[in-house]
Amino acid sequence: MAPPSGKGWMQEHRDVLGERKLSEICLPASHDAGTYRLEHGTVGGSKGTVLTQTKSISEQLELGVRRLDIRPTLTIVPGEHSEAKRRMEAFWHCGHYTGEGKDMVGWQGGSCAPITEVVDHINRFTENNAELIIVDISHVYALEMNPSITVSATERQLLPEDWDNLFRILGRLNCLVTTERCGGDTGKPLQDYKLNDYIGNGKAGVVVIVDTDNYRDQVIKHGFWPIRTLSGQPYLSLNETSVTRMQTATEAVVSLFDFTGATSVLGLTEKEHKKEFPWFLQNVAANGLQASVVWMDKIENSDLLTFCLAISYYRCYRDQGKQNPIVIVYGGNIVTRPDAQGRVQEAFNVGRSLVANNDLLGDTWPGMVKSCAVLYEHRGLIKGRWAREGSLLHFENDILSVNYGGAEVLSPWLYLRLLRTSAEGGSMLVNNQNVVGNDESDPQKGVRKTCTVIYRGLDDSQIRQQRVLEFENIEF
Repeated sequence: MAPPSGKGWMQEHRDVLGERKLSEICLPASHDAGTYRLEHGTVGGSKGTVLTQTKSISEQLELGVRRLDIRPTLTIVPGEHSEAKRRMEAFWHCGHYTGEGKDMVGWQGGSCAPITEVVDHINRFTENNAELIIVDISHVYALEMNPSITVSATERQLLPEDWDNLFRILGRLNCLVTTERCGGDTGKPLQDYKLNDYIGNGKAGVVVIVDTDNYRDQVIKHGFWPIRTLSGQPYLSLNETSVTRMQTATEAVVSLFDFTGATSVLGLTEKEHKKEFPWFLQNVAANGLQASVVWMDKIENSDLLTFCLAISYYRCYRDQGKQNPIVIVYGGNIVTRPDAQGRVQEAFNVGRSLVANNDLLGDTWPGMVKSCAVLYEHRGLIKGRWAREGSLLHFENDILSVNYGGAEVLSPWLYLRLLRTSAEGGSMLVNNQNVVGNDESDPQKGVRKTCTVIYRGLDDSQIRQQRVLEFENIEF
């Protein structure tokens, strides 16, 4: 059972985040949220090519997910579904299909969790958790399975009655935040409402956004939101980032015969997580911490919530003018204990690694695989560190200064690039594009410049220096 810090994180943090606009909060989001179980598919629609999640909608919500990417597909099997049955709700599933190459092999993919199941899981969750959930309805298709369901599918046009049937299913969602509740189809963007506007009354709120330029009146009638305002602007526009890994066409074919799962979507995603998680916060910081949505595949623990809470809190503290804030999130829980804050601050000030564990940070989610995210300001830059429970937060690995042509030029993007390169033992060519971004920012035009980097490497407490000429490589 998830603690309130996970399944009820919005209410838990409403004292801090409640008066923040939706655009000022970072939402954990599930990419292809309903593809956690394969019901049926084509010859190219195996578990390896179709599944992007392993947890049900209920489980994802308990892990903190608050935005769901739902892609309804109506699948029709000739000879099995009569015309009367064709419109029955049982044949609407979360689909993961592609029409790429349809002229040669038809549509390929699979149908996963039924839309009715998605609705049931959301309703069960909101019955006991007064949280905001955003449901994105997009990539809506009707597919007729060719003579054998194991071969391919052919797209056919969605009929008005198909949409009506889908809307009736989705209309069973409880706690809908409707346009009527928000004053009508006025065009006020959803991201401009505060979190308290949605759930400040102690009740859950479910926002359903339907990506279609047709059937606007029906969308609103059923309590949903059109994708665009009457003036053509998106009703919801948030800065988004992701940690996902798309299968290439070659990997998709190989995965059909790969029983190890290494080339499956889930297998590739696991590798991507291991590769990118340590750098994710620093990447977001290099973009000004503007991310309001983080999309992720293979959501199995509190990692996604941990990232999003760290971003949300640091942005809040920064906007409030708080000096040198330190935000520590462990297992989806904000860590404010003075002893833990003090040890983290000491570690990054002196350049020493620190083990992220229950003894230091507290165990508020027993049995959960946890991780720790830290955002802090140091030497004029926002820095981010992440570590799995029991592993090291590498505060010792740091870029302390970069002098190029007599000017100090350490920007957030250069910091990220050099930090990662130093940790991975790589190299970087010194030129204007890599160091200052363009020739216009050249501190000494027409002169071959010297670049001096002062840094500490991974697992290295010594401060070191690299000095190379322009057009040479810095080797770590």
